[in-house]
Amino acid sequence: MDSHTSTSNSAAPADGRYSVSEISACSTICLPLNQEQEPSDSTPLSPESPIYDRRPTDQHEPHNDCIIPQRIVPRRILQSSTRPSQYSAWQRWGSSWFWELSAMTLSCLSLVLTLGILYFFDGKPLESWPLYFSLGTIISTLAQVSRTSLAFAITPCLGQAKWNWFSQKEDDVLVFRTFDEASRGPLGSLQLLWKLKFRHLASLGALITVIMFGYDPFVQAIVDNSGDQVLLTGSSKARIRASSRICVGEEQATGTQITLTNTNGSMGPDNVVLEERALIADFGLTLAIYDGFVNKSSALTNPYQAPFFCETGNCTFQSFDSLAVCTRCVNVSDRIGREIGYEGMNTFTKYTLPYGLEIMNYDGVKQPESDYTTAIPDGTKVRRIYGGPNQPATAGGPSPNQTIVQVTANRSESISFESFNTTFIVFRIIQSAPEFVDNLSPWNTTFPLAMECGLSFCVNRYESKVNMGILHESILDSWEEWAHPSLLPEDEMFGSSITNKEQEENWIDPFNHTLGSPVSSQQPPGKLWDFLRADLLLAAHSDSNTLNSGTLSVSNNLSFFNITHITIASTIDWFTKVLAPEPLRYPDTAGNGIGNPVAGAIAKSTNLTSTFDNVARSMTAWIRENEGEWVTESSTTKWVFRFRIRWPFVTVPVAVMMASAFYLGLTIWQTRKNDIDPWKEDALAAITHGLDQESRAKIGQAERVGLRNEAAMGMKVTLRQGMYGEVELRDVGKEG
Repeated sequence: MDSHTSTSNSAAPADGRYSVSEISACSTICLPLNQEQEPSDSTPLSPESPIYDRRPTDQHEPHNDCIIPQRIVPRRILQSSTRPSQYSAWQRWGSSWFWELSAMTLSCLSLVLTLGILYFFDGKPLESWPLYFSLGTIISTLAQVSRTSLAFAITPCLGQAKWNWFSQKEDDVLVFRTFDEASRGPLGSLQLLWKLKFRHLASLGALITVIMFGYDPFVQAIVDNSGDQVLLTGSSKARIRASSRICVGEEQATGTQITLTNTNGSMGPDNVVLEERALIADFGLTLAIYDGFVNKSSALTNPYQAPFFCETGNCTFQSFDSLAVCTRCVNVSDRIGREIGYEGMNTFTKYTLPYGLEIMNYDGVKQPESDYTTAIPDGTKVRRIYGGPNQPATAGGPSPNQTIVQVTANRSESISFESFNTTFIVFRIIQSAPEFVDNLSPWNTTFPLAMECGLSFCVNRYESKVNMGILHESILDSWEEWAHPSLLPEDEMFGSSITNKEQEENWIDPFNHTLGSPVSSQQPPGKLWDFLRADLLLAAHSDSNTLNSGTLSVSNNLSFFNITHITIASTIDWFTKVLAPEPLRYPDTAGNGIGNPVAGAIAKSTNLTSTFDNVARSMTAWIRENEGEWVTESSTTKWVFRFRIRWPFVTVPVAVMMASAFYLGLTIWQTRKNDIDPWKEDALAAITHGLDQESRAKIGQAERVGLRNEAAMGMKVTLRQGMYGEVELRDVGKEG
């Protein structure tokens, strides 16, 4: 027999027990087959039979059944000499989860600090942030710390879940792999959720792992900013221009006396002696009129704004009154009459309005027209008719009359403005219908369109606001209320020239039909044949039940707004003697307003009301800028950007944090309840407590033929303690 072999007759200790030095891994113990083992401390906890290594017997050697233990160590050696009850709960369980609990604590503190910062700066101005790095940077950093710590705490819990799962039930060995992959990322967690169908605590950990990928986006979406206007206290530097008086234009005595008799339009039986004066219209005001006809209504910003100053870019002015120019347009097409005329073999049709406005063309004329023209005497005037039906059309030749514009300061010569006392000029317009212009219908059967548009002095009540540097104005009210005494003669020659009541009525009150001279049609361009007069006075509405009591008047609480006589006379003279001394025609013709931009603007306008509204607004803006004064009563606001915390987005990080803390606590409790060690993701624990030897051998053999997964799929395992104290995943099918 081998020298390393001891027989059953060898001496044994009296108590039948061996020390560690007496039993080695290489020693062999020979026992009779019919001899039963005496119970000892090394007896396994489970009924599993020990693994025997039976050495083959030789026919020539005595037969003895010998057991070769695989490092059989008495149970008292495997167990610690100190009992668990001698340790505190923290020493036995808390120390094993120290890093996870620390990470969870750090994550909670980061989230609490984040919420505290958000709560403190919610609604605060951006400039109140004291640090170099922005609030968003700080919140993102804290969120990253919280999320990373949270992942550090949850991942070991998922790793421990596989041991808890198999300590409670039997399942496929592939589920062990699914648990292991779940602790590595969201894809494995999704697979685990699908496998468990929320039937186990591990489902909560897998769900947290998946939702955790939305942690950062939700935290970053919490911080937003918005602006609002804040009223500034103290003195305000905001101001806007408004006008209470208009005094423009120039007049100068020429030294010539004008004697008007009844035949010259004295409106009385006796002579009237006047001092002639030269008039010059204000150049800036006339430019504003031209600019208004350009029609900038489609511009991105209002081109006709009054000057203003608002330091912060956001100001609200109290409502105020200011002189302005108002306009209205009236359609008078129903007053058009038609006349038919002949010239040789040709027929022409003339459409007329009362007070001498007419438009006429040959019947059958179309676009383009020949250069044939003919002059037809019409009383004291000569009118031109374009296009002969017997002449060939020539490209580029003159077009038929399309638009005729007559400008008058005598309201009695208008259809619609006779009773408007403050209207100083009226545009009477007759236009060819679009059907005729587009050659869709003949001239003699297509009635034209007729409009009258008047410009008047008025008082507007404004509500003005400046928002982000842009002025927004609305008209709360507007009136043209004539106040007496207005435009009364102040010339010393008036008393000596007016000798009867009829003359006095006509010269004192010319405004019953015009704001200009009663004989303005007789006076030459740039001359004034009239007595010097007082200003035109427009009433101020100091108290109105429909408006707030804070309305300001730039007239220093006076009862009137003033427009000087020279302003009215020079402006009317420019309109009637410079802009349109004769009716304007479009297309332009020789001797009749060549190149006049106003005729073209009116003819091409698709909305005459809008066009004349632009003229009125342009004149008003010029008057407020050049003849106005500053209105300073206002409330000034400053645009302040503030932090706005969108609290609904906080719910996801808070919910994830609470669920994670709950899951960590339950995992620790479940591990302790199952009385297994917290092996978590420890690779050495997976090697030590993995599959038992026979199961590994079975899967290994299947792997050699490429059937590893198939072999593992049907293998049911559970975590069980062996007879020598080892804890491993054992195949329950083998036991059965």
